[in-house]
Amino acid sequence: MQFKIKLEMPEYNKTVVLNAFKSLDDNILFKDHPEIDIIVDRAKGKVVTYPKESVGYDAYDSQDRLMKYFIQKGIIDRGSVRSGNVSNSLLAQLLSPKDEDIDKISVCLFGIYNFLKLEEPFFQFVEDFEEDFEEGIIDPDAEHSTELGEIPHKERKGSTPPSEYYGYGYGYRPYVYESKKVDE
Repeated sequence: MQFKIKLEMPEYNKTVVLNAFKSLDDNILFKDHPEIDIIVDRAKGKVVTYPKESVGYDAYDSQDRLMKYFIQKGIIDRGSVRSGNVSNSLLAQLLSPKDEDIDKISVCLFGIYNFLKLEEPFFQFVEDFEEDFEEGIIDPDAEHSTELGEIPHKERKGSTPPSEYYGYGYGYRPYVYESKKVDE
């Protein structure tokens, strides 16, 4: 089930809304990042990241950026960052706050919110670039296109002559050359 988390941080005077899913075992799953899924394991106090199925190994940079961001902000223990039992996953242990008034899960959720906001411009740029590239290929402007009759056609094109066969290496070439006429 999808729900929205409303975090109120009175010391920051900030209220944020996060789109998340809650699992049956009370974990919180974030799917808003384009490359990774982020899970907050509330019972064990861990953050786990998994690459999205379409991304695979390329998601490691995003996972690494999240872990470095959390280390920099003091949310996770640097020594606890490790690979998970699922292929390409990374996990880390949340730090326990000394102040009892601070909830480590709320701090983690606020950190995820800030991280997703930091990543947004980068992935928006990539998406815009890919759309512009595709647009340029499908519907090029007048400068980057030609009319149908402008380019003269040659009788023979390419680097490999059609009469010679280069597929089987040196052992096969004599047979190909034997079948050629002396004029050629």
